[in-house]
Amino acid sequence: MNEPEPMTPAACDLRDFPRMMIDIVRLRASEFDAIADDGAWRAGFNLWLSSWHQVPAASLADDDTQLVKLAGLGRDLRTWRKLKAEALRGWVKASDGRLYHKVVAEMALEAWIEKVAQRKSSGAGNARRYSHTFDPQPFDAALAEAVGMLAALNPQSKALSRRAAKALPVGAATPPTGSATGLPPGSQETGTVTGSRVVDVGVGASEPAAEVDYLKLADHVCRTAGVRNIDPGQIVRSQQIVREWLDAGAVFETDIIELIRDTVAISQVPIHSLNYFDAPVRQAIARRAAKAAGATGAGRPRRGNGLGMAEPATSFDETPEQIAAREQRLSRWEIDDGHAAAAH
Repeated sequence: MNEPEPMTPAACDLRDFPRMMIDIVRLRASEFDAIADDGAWRAGFNLWLSSWHQVPAASLADDDTQLVKLAGLGRDLRTWRKLKAEALRGWVKASDGRLYHKVVAEMALEAWIEKVAQRKSSGAGNARRYSHTFDPQPFDAALAEAVGMLAALNPQSKALSRRAAKALPVGAATPPTGSATGLPPGSQETGTVTGSRVVDVGVGASEPAAEVDYLKLADHVCRTAGVRNIDPGQIVRSQQIVREWLDAGAVFETDIIELIRDTVAISQVPIHSLNYFDAPVRQAIARRAAKAAGATGAGRPRRGNGLGMAEPATSFDETPEQIAAREQRLSRWEIDDGHAAAAH
């Protein structure tokens, strides 16, 4: 018997999506929920969650030594073998040798379409902002592949009627031959929060490129840092800090998100504002710029676009006015590890 094709693209990577949508009505009406005993239900549900952060998303390796761990059973192969049949209800082996679940794949494709569309929109917006070229073709190919797969699984999916899918160029509504093996550098890097759009998606050939939504980027950064911004003034300050980091050449994923995660993991004191991370982020920018300058022989650092997209070799230096404004602002805010009171 011929095995079916994989249900999600090979490049489908949702490891930066910490949340997974669950269709409660669909789950409660399923055979899995009706038949599986408590142990099999727990193991099976854990496999759904684990598959969300596999690559491709919604897939699992057909290997008991890996499945037992992903099912939350540690190394208890004996228990796993008793539960395996029910825990894997709904999973099918595809031609790539991995297991796929139709329902999880459907949710993964919806999230993947949103992610790729957001990256396309950000790339187009940054191209306009920084006056460099942008090739949407890899994104269109990835979108077309995902849209075709989703249409095959669930033609009624609401994601197919959203702008991300409808904005594909004419002739790209069906998956291209083969699969999109990857997106341009930076396109896999996170710019989203739990799958929500950072900027408007679905920039078509005839539509103006979307601007970067710094407020939502700042919200993503604050959530990563564990900083709760309830005060409207503090929200504006956080947005300005993130914008300054990006304008200074920070790469959103590595220089900001990953650095903040690492810093939070080792911090021994409460963190109350993004000012706590200002010096480390700027040091990361400087180190990367120095490394790039050393590799290229350039005397001045290259400016990044802040979201992981390619940028032309334009030099960037803060003006004295910008430096003075930043220093004056930081002197008023909480700059002593988030503890100093604002000076008025």
